[in-house]
Amino acid sequence: MAHGQVNQFINSPWFAWGAGTGLPAPYTQADMNITLEARIFGVWVPYTFTGNLQEVVVNKTAGTAGFSIPISSITTLFSLSQPIVWSAAVSGQQVTWTANQTFSQPGGFNIVGSFDNNGTPVSYNLNVNNIATVGSLRSVFANTTPAMIPLIGRVANVRGTHSGGDTLNYIDMDTGTATGTLGGLPVTDLKVHFRTIQHISHPPMPFRVTGTVALGDVVSSGAFLATLEVLPAAGGPPEWTWTGPFTAGVTFDLAVFGFDPIPISSPANRKLRIRSGSHLSQTVPITLWENPVVVNFALVNGDVNLSEEVDAADIDAVILHFGGTGAGLSIYPDVDHSGEVDAGDIDVVIANFGSVGNTGS
Repeated sequence: MAHGQVNQFINSPWFAWGAGTGLPAPYTQADMNITLEARIFGVWVPYTFTGNLQEVVVNKTAGTAGFSIPISSITTLFSLSQPIVWSAAVSGQQVTWTANQTFSQPGGFNIVGSFDNNGTPVSYNLNVNNIATVGSLRSVFANTTPAMIPLIGRVANVRGTHSGGDTLNYIDMDTGTATGTLGGLPVTDLKVHFRTIQHISHPPMPFRVTGTVALGDVVSSGAFLATLEVLPAAGGPPEWTWTGPFTAGVTFDLAVFGFDPIPISSPANRKLRIRSGSHLSQTVPITLWENPVVVNFALVNGDVNLSEEVDAADIDAVILHFGGTGAGLSIYPDVDHSGEVDAGDIDVVIANFGSVGNTGS
């Protein structure tokens, strides 16, 4: 999978937004232009923000391109407003968002602070309400080289770039009511314009691990429980563990299970281990990096007592529970998943006698 594709952004549960530091060149704070217009004595007076516009991490719902913009990350005004932008179109590597909301609350929003107007601090003490937010964003998710982004602490795709000019990449916030002072002067209306918005996101690089599991010597192809573990390449305690249902032959995806490993800035060797019921553990080496890892497990059956070896003790366990269902036990005498502990289970254990598990530890 190439870097920067739209589906990586859509499937990501978070990303970075803003125009601040931490971006690879050539992106700078100057890429986003913020202009405030205040009606003072009946005249619209413009102010230009040049402050330290920092990026922030934004959470979103995986599976959708929509997200909320924390306006507080790019201006000290309207810090309570979180405009929701939703995807109007997804085409190839391009996404277009739109925003159209009004923020209001009883008594309005009290805004107190100061901003940098081309090097000159300007104080404000305002009460605003019915803040209408409209805008449009377009981003082309370029197939660019990944970079280590300090803000999110991991290698990530350099996200979409400014596309479509200011007619598309803008947000306007207009107050329905405004009172108070700006620079000590009385204000009766207020507008904020965001233009040339560059930094929509850099979705984290998804360390995708997918594959299938084949269970040996079973008569049922239904769902079964298994445990997956990501281990250090040199062995040791698992770094990540997930237990849940699998279906033989159906592709699984660790990202769906919440797999999000320790940040890495270069290819990282790991091991992936699986264990299910009476099937021996299997461990395979994997390398986490820019492309999905595909693992196809084939598990050997017959380890009734979970010793990681198919031996005489397993035959004894099957005989001990012969004629029962094997349900509710801490061991797995019904090795072939037939629903009954019978001669078929003894046959499986004998056929795989002497096999040992590969635990990878």
